[in-house]
Amino acid sequence: MMSSRYALLLISLGALLLVSCVVSLGFGPARVPVDVVWHILLNKLFGLGEVSWSAGQEHIVWLIRVPRMLLGALVGAGLALIGAVLQAVTRNPLADPHLLGVTSGATLGAVIVVLHVGEIVGLLTLPIAAFIGALLSMLLVLAIASRQGRLDSDRLLLCGVAVSFVMMAVANTLLFLGDHRASSAVLFWMLGGLGLARWELLAVP
Repeated sequence: MMSSRYALLLISLGALLLVSCVVSLGFGPARVPVDVVWHILLNKLFGLGEVSWSAGQEHIVWLIRVPRMLLGALVGAGLALIGAVLQAVTRNPLADPHLLGVTSGATLGAVIVVLHVGEIVGLLTLPIAAFIGALLSMLLVLAIASRQGRLDSDRLLLCGVAVSFVMMAVANTLLFLGDHRASSAVLFWMLGGLGLARWELLAVP
């Protein structure tokens, strides 16, 4: 009985997510009716229906808003996944990437790449650097928190907070001493946004 209720809950939430994603594509400075959005999606995905909308509406929906919507869904799913994993591993409902130093490590990796390395592998450079920084930060937290091969959740969280502050201090120092134009780009990246989402970039997340 419990498993069937859980499955029904997941199906309902999935349907709600799908509906909200489609409806959200119609909102913005240029309003697009939901029925037009739905017909554009059916036409682009499955080749169904006759074209009864303008080229501008198709451009807005398919090339601008759909990539942003998909990127937002991927980012939300990623945050939910890592939050659930960290809480399960640490057995602490307060655990999240910020408390365990993952976010600050990613920030430090991005700062180093933007200020001192450059795009050595193109658009993938920044995500790879952020991932490596987050991984190294997490490994450092685990190494510090480990005691005789065992991990205590409270000690892990305290070490995560300490490493997080140190990583952010180093990142802020590099930003202060570095080129101001590059620093503004890093600060914009740290704040986050979906405005630069493109179809060709969705493969990264």
